[in-house]
Amino acid sequence: MLHKPSSSPGLFTAWMSHVSINGPEAMAAIVSLVISAARPVPFSREQLVTSDMIIANEPQESVRDLCQVLAVDAPEKVVVLAKNTPSRRVRRTYEDFWRRVASETPDIVLYDTDCFETLIPWLESMSGSPIQTLRVSATLAAYGRVDGFIKVGTQLRKQLASIQRQLYTEKRRSGISQRNDSARGAKKRAAQGKDKKKELSPKRKELANKVDELTAKNSELTELSDKVYRSIFIGRYRDTYANVRSMSLSALGGWIMMFPDHVLDETHNKCIGWLLSDKDAVVRKTSLEVLHRMLKKKEYFANFETFLQRFCDRIIDMACDKDDTVAANAIRFLNFLLPHNSNDKLLRPAQCESICDIALEDHHRDVRRAAGELLTTMVTMDIDDVPSSASKRSRVQRKRNGKRAYTGPFNTILREIPPVERAPEGIRELLFAIVRNGDDGVDAALVDAVWDY
Repeated sequence: MLHKPSSSPGLFTAWMSHVSINGPEAMAAIVSLVISAARPVPFSREQLVTSDMIIANEPQESVRDLCQVLAVDAPEKVVVLAKNTPSRRVRRTYEDFWRRVASETPDIVLYDTDCFETLIPWLESMSGSPIQTLRVSATLAAYGRVDGFIKVGTQLRKQLASIQRQLYTEKRRSGISQRNDSARGAKKRAAQGKDKKKELSPKRKELANKVDELTAKNSELTELSDKVYRSIFIGRYRDTYANVRSMSLSALGGWIMMFPDHVLDETHNKCIGWLLSDKDAVVRKTSLEVLHRMLKKKEYFANFETFLQRFCDRIIDMACDKDDTVAANAIRFLNFLLPHNSNDKLLRPAQCESICDIALEDHHRDVRRAAGELLTTMVTMDIDDVPSSASKRSRVQRKRNGKRAYTGPFNTILREIPPVERAPEGIRELLFAIVRNGDDGVDAALVDAVWDY
């Protein structure tokens, strides 16, 4: 793929043509593609998967033998994770191909054959191999398939909802509901209803059969996705290689966004929370990014209340992370949580004070800028920013008294500063200077600015 890159539609079309001619050879070719993505150099026959191996259906033993051959000159770098342009192109093509395999494969192959059932154990065995590059390529393939399954499942559920509405309409037209029947004519009307039901039964039967068919297909796709989660994700999100753990988190975040009804729960959310304490900064950063991306959807926030109460202290600790990028991301995430911090459920006053102090301490500029953003949010938070959980009476009372609605904890010194809209313009400019520049010497300037207050 690296030396002769092809488009993913072209690869998929060629593979489907192969499937129609010889299924086992097509399966061997697609499994060998995983090896070629891990090791894009010329292969010998003994380094590829054969149709005999597919028919024997002993993936663990076959992969173990292949790894012994591949380990002789296994590449040290993972090509699909490299930052150069050819590698990026290879990865995009590779991931898109696997999504197409799951989402564009004809129904007769997807539902009526054991093609995908056979493929999962092979990907599981390769994703757990001792060769790092093979683990990465197999994991990418497995996660791409889940993306495709969820995409197809989303389309099926839309069709299912539409047909269920049609079926409900047909039932109403057929007179199944007879709530206003009187006792005198009940038998006669029941007989008429029965005759009418027989007359319309072919239409309703067709719709009911379609509902059953789509429900079965959706259940099958969900089960295939769950198998990948149980057999591959559970092992790879704790992989020894940090990039595999990071890939797993990103994939999980995507699944939650695409299929929240099934994936958005405490069981899956905990995987994100546990990796907030990962030993590698790349993984910690990915955890924060995935969490932040999901919580930007207001409808998901309620599902994360328990999660935040459990892991918010850990996120606060990450504000002092040894990696500056992680620390800055953690502070920005806490800044995002401030409007939701009613009654100090998530952030306590002392914790926020310690984070605000970072803006004036000797830290990396990006970290100090993030702390300045948090400081600015706390000082400039307007009454309109009060969370919806705040009572209407308290909001009206605060407006009547002419006081600012301090909805979050504040640094002790900052409590003495007058409301920003009535404070000297110098204080406002100073606060935003901290955010924009993070220049040295702002601590002295801050003392001078608030000295008279």
